[in-house]
Amino acid sequence: MKNKDIKKLIAPILIIALLAAGTGAVWANSSGNGIRASKATIKVSELTLIDWSGTDDETNPYDSGWTTILTQNIKTPNQKDLFIDVSLETGLWTRTKVKSKVTASNPLGEWDTSKAQAQILIRVGVDGNYASLPVGMQEAGVAFPREVTFDEREQILSAKFMGIFTGDCLLVGLADPQIDNDGDGFLNEDPADGIDNDGDGLIDEDGIEYAITIDYDCLEYEELDLLLRTLSAHSFNFVVADLGPGNHDITVEAKIIANGEYGNGEFEAYGLVGQGSVVIESVRMVKGEDYLDIPEE
Repeated sequence: MKNKDIKKLIAPILIIALLAAGTGAVWANSSGNGIRASKATIKVSELTLIDWSGTDDETNPYDSGWTTILTQNIKTPNQKDLFIDVSLETGLWTRTKVKSKVTASNPLGEWDTSKAQAQILIRVGVDGNYASLPVGMQEAGVAFPREVTFDEREQILSAKFMGIFTGDCLLVGLADPQIDNDGDGFLNEDPADGIDNDGDGLIDEDGIEYAITIDYDCLEYEELDLLLRTLSAHSFNFVVADLGPGNHDITVEAKIIANGEYGNGEFEAYGLVGQGSVVIESVRMVKGEDYLDIPEE
């Protein structure tokens, strides 16, 4: 069997073995000396990289800080450029609950609002260095853009309800004023029974009059609760221009930010970074394009 035929057989066998290995599989072109390829490399994880993290307290917003989720290295010749493709499963969980009712100070009811915010940011580092300048002011040897939003959600829920009340919230008392129609000092006639109690030939008083009022403090809140949970896959290409020769460590970092506000209700906000991969390719790109215009020192 010819050598080229043997190579054709070995390649798919190696790929199958790496897939079977599962978490953290690495692919790279061989340079023959144990150093990873100068052309392309890939790192894959089948684990959840950052579990659900977030907040349900507006006084304590959540910021995970930059957390390393994938790392890989590549050997490059002089002044090469890199394409770095980061692909990730990401998910957001947001929940908002509002509670509203009529109050004695506001008999028309009051609006109650809850807001939940969650965001997932991704950035790429080269040898521990991260871009610090905006596009158009790029630094050589760092990955651009500086950071990318893979997911962001702001969920706002508002409601204005009357409130829930029962018989316990109804107050029965004497009407004010009580009217003595004939001036004899008594509320002693009731048109319902047709009796002329004082003998003046008139049934001219209603007896004791009562009034029914609502005890607003007794009302129960009406509630509305909304929860959203999504999971999606995203990919974004980062670019490194004019990278010097040698072995370079490429690091992918993620940050989860969660925050919210509430009045009478509640909120929850969480983020997740699931399985992911990073593909790194060494290339020589066209110079003079706006995005790759590295300023002269």
